[in-house]
Amino acid sequence: MACARNIAQEERNGKAQVHILDSDWDQDETFWSHFGGTGAVEGIAAAKNDDENYWKRTSEQVALYRVTDTSGSVEITKIAQGEIKLSDLDTKVSCENYDAFILDAVNGGIFVWLGKECEIDERRSALLWG
Repeated sequence: MACARNIAQEERNGKAQVHILDSDWDQDETFWSHFGGTGAVEGIAAAKNDDENYWKRTSEQVALYRVTDTSGSVEITKIAQGEIKLSDLDTKVSCENYDAFILDAVNGGIFVWLGKECEIDERRSALLWG
C-alpha cells in the first residue's frame, strides 16, 4: 500500500485515487461495474495477428540466397526457404568461403554475409541486392 500511495502522491501530484481491494475483490460490485459486471462474457472476438500465427507465417517466409559467379556472371540462387538449419548450409553449401549469402529474415531484416575468399563482383552484388 505504501508503494501505491507513493505513486499517487509523488508521480501523480496527489491527483490519483488509490482503491484497496481485499481478499473479496472477486465479489466487489464496484470493482466489476467498471468492466461490465460479473456476468458471463459473450461475443469475444478471435484474436487478430496473434503472436503464434505471426511467427509461424513469418518463419515460413524466411529465405537464404547464395551469390556466386562460378559461371562467369553473378547468379543469385535461393538455397533454403522456411526454417533454415545449419545442417542445410553444410549439405547445400560446400564452398561458403568463396561465395556471399543474403538472408531475408522478413520483418527481422536483411543480412548479408561475405565469404573471406569471395570475388569483388559477388560482394558488390550481395550488398546491392541485400
